[in-house]
Amino acid sequence: MRKYENWRELVKECGESGKPAKTWCMEHNIPYYTYRGWLKRAETQAVDVQAKRFAKVELHEPNISAQEIKLSCGKWTITLGRGFDAEQLIEVLRAVSRICS
Repeated sequence: MRKYENWRELVKECGESGKPAKTWCMEHNIPYYTYRGWLKRAETQAVDVQAKRFAKVELHEPNISAQEIKLSCGKWTITLGRGFDAEQLIEVLRAVSRICS
């Protein structure tokens, strides 16, 4: 059995190829289920790394009675109203993290 030492590079190469993953895997003689395992591992590690990072938080005109909260990072802004669903926010942040990383 061939061991893929550079699986992270292969996942990146597949993503950058613009081809469907199954097609890319067949062209490179890599079992698709192996690629999917790498992809899942890469996503899990990316979330773990993101969770351990710190970000600078700036308060502009603090107002405790504000009706909304805005989270900004680069070109992304997420606006939260009172009573927002924290679990939904976590899912949105994970999705943004996958897109941005």
